[in-house]
Amino acid sequence: MKAQSYEMEALPRRRKTPSVYQFNLVNLVDTQLIQLYFRDSGQRATEVDEEHYLARYIINKREMFARVHFVRSEKFESALKDYDRLHSANCNIFSKTCNEFYEGALSDSKRTKVFSEEFSKEIEQSLWFRLLRSGLNVDKIEGVWIYWAEKEKRAEIMIPVSEQAVAFLNEDEDARHLVANALARHYRYVGKFAFAEDVPF
Repeated sequence: MKAQSYEMEALPRRRKTPSVYQFNLVNLVDTQLIQLYFRDSGQRATEVDEEHYLARYIINKREMFARVHFVRSEKFESALKDYDRLHSANCNIFSKTCNEFYEGALSDSKRTKVFSEEFSKEIEQSLWFRLLRSGLNVDKIEGVWIYWAEKEKRAEIMIPVSEQAVAFLNEDEDARHLVANALARHYRYVGKFAFAEDVPF
């Protein structure tokens, strides 16, 4: 449990990209395991190959709970097969959950917001440079966001620039290529999109 606590504390410093970890505490024993079953005034003892124990412990002034899997050493190989199956099940569950998140993400403002900051930062400066090179005098672009136009079934990239600037971006292949890549990278979206004027209120 101390090793698990250390790893959980160290992970944020070592791993910066989003990841999923599952810790399984396994204790190999080279002896008999006896399970005692108490009922009324009697008891029954049964020899078992494994047992799960829910442990509570205080580590670094924090209360921790952990499931400890006690396994007889000669049964370790079969226990590993169980953990292989658990790993495969976890991969399937998280893969399905991840895919479900991206399906229709742009039509859900809460899911769109998850990557909105990264998406905006990636495209704002480049779009501004495209507009300046075209001869349009525009202020630095900030606050780009995505709106899902249900009627048109497309994503609209809302930009605080003039109607003329929006028209230019919609026809500019470089600008469209830049945003298409950003949409695919952050939202796995490869459908229709258009630039639209974001009028401040």
